Amino acid sequence: MKNLKVSYKDKDFYFNRFDVYSLKRLNEYFYGSYFFSRETLKFFGQTLKNSYLYKEKEIYKDSQGNSISCYILKIWSSKTNNYKYYYFADENHEKPFYYLGVK
Repeated sequence: MKNLKVSYKDKDFYFNRFDVYSLKRLNEYFYGSYFFSRETLKFFGQTLKNSYLYKEKEIYKDSQGNSISCYILKIWSSKTNNYKYYYFADENHEKPFYYLGVK
């Protein structure tokens, strides 16, 4: 993804390359989230270095059956020795970059 502009809470963010570190920054700014904190990642045996943000978006169905366009974050866990996949709403959602659930 190239040249992404995100406006939220009276602040603009510009990204030449949208990656996992950009997602972390936005998630923490918008929601004060601890999802990407060192302590949380360490607890699950994960690191940002061992993660990947898919460029292609997918559709997530919420509990009411609504379709939400989202990004998929893939992270390796050394505790479980496999990958976990997480859904994050895209920039067009009412809560952009909000954690939606696990794939």
